[in-house]
Amino acid sequence: MKNLNHFKRKKVLITGHNGFKGSWLTIWLNLLGAKVVGISLPEKSKDNHFNLVKKNLKVKNYYFDIRNKNKIQKVILKEKPDFFFSFSSTIFSF
Repeated sequence: MKNLNHFKRKKVLITGHNGFKGSWLTIWLNLLGAKVVGISLPEKSKDNHFNLVKKNLKVKNYYFDIRNKNKIQKVILKEKPDFFFSFSSTIFSF
């Protein structure tokens, strides 16, 4: 994408946002001015990348299993993301 300002003020939903790849994307999108919404399972360990950086991030966190179709649909309908990235290790379909 040539113009990274494209994400400024856009709502971006990331599944697996507290994992290694998802947390890096969350950081970059914050720097670009995006409104980040994350869905992940609760962290298993307090010593992970996301926990080290989350206090400096603006992110709306949801913690549940994305295989819960009702919950994921409610979040998507409520948040109305402009972009969706999935870094979850869980496969899901609608």
